[in-house]
Amino acid sequence: EQIFTNPLPKSDQENLIEVEKSENVKILLENKARNGFSASSLNTYRSCSLKFYYAELARIREPEELQDSMDAALLGQTVHEALFNIYKPLKNNILNESALNNLFSQDDQATSLAFGKRVRGGDLLTGKNHLLFKVATNLVRKVIRYDIEKARKPGVNEVSVVYLEQEMETYLSVQMKNNLLSVKLKGVLDRVEKEGMDWYIIDYKSGNADKKNVTLTDWELLKSDTQLNMAFQLLFYGYLLWKFEKAPVSARAGLLPLKKMAQGLMELNISQEDDKSANHAISQATLIQFEETLNQILAEIFNPELPFVQTENRENCKNCPYINLCGR
Repeated sequence: EQIFTNPLPKSDQENLIEVEKSENVKILLENKARNGFSASSLNTYRSCSLKFYYAELARIREPEELQDSMDAALLGQTVHEALFNIYKPLKNNILNESALNNLFSQDDQATSLAFGKRVRGGDLLTGKNHLLFKVATNLVRKVIRYDIEKARKPGVNEVSVVYLEQEMETYLSVQMKNNLLSVKLKGVLDRVEKEGMDWYIIDYKSGNADKKNVTLTDWELLKSDTQLNMAFQLLFYGYLLWKFEKAPVSARAGLLPLKKMAQGLMELNISQEDDKSANHAISQATLIQFEETLNQILAEIFNPELPFVQTENRENCKNCPYINLCGR
């Protein structure tokens, strides 16, 4: 089914919608627990539980995206795949300046192949496709230059790439009223490096990002504040890495803003309101606290007494593809 988001006539009466967790919905939830939750699906729930029902359980297909969104998605997917193919031969090797400089001979072809897979029969030499291709190639080169500049810095530990586009999963036992529920968590980490003994989780970001999106000062806000979606995602990846490695890890995580590479890595910052000093380490204590947040969110999702309802924050409704279904 496809939804069209033509604006509805304004109404003085609020169109309240609740989806009770009937037996059929409970079956959908059980399937979701087996198939797995990604950071994106949990961010959807944090934004609006009704949107989560439509997208993740009822699987109501979103309408065709606006052209700008389609272009952004195409650009992001192309850059991700091109970077994966370019850096793959360097996996588990030290990123030195010589090896990185050699990547410039591959960037054009890798980007062309990645772009061509998504624009079948499209002409990359003219028109909008050509412009998008050139932008994608430029973003790939920016990442290589960033790594070269980092390799040149004196006093920096040697960096090696450990994982690229790595699928990771784990299971979390969620405390329900009368039992423990095993829920699968899954994700794909763009890039994981080791610098000395420290792990670095790097998430390529072709869209907009701001430091406030990766600054966490109040754990309670992590349950529902959509401005912290990126912080939530980075913590989620840190949690997956911890479980994947089956051992404590000293990790940091950040966004690499491809359009604003001069900013460098936009690191996750976990601090207290009474202490504004930056704390970029994802410690064991941080991951245990994040696990508690995951437990609380998932317990709410699977609570049979809590229906799926519209968000109270109408800012989250902007550009929602399901706006016609709830009438907002």
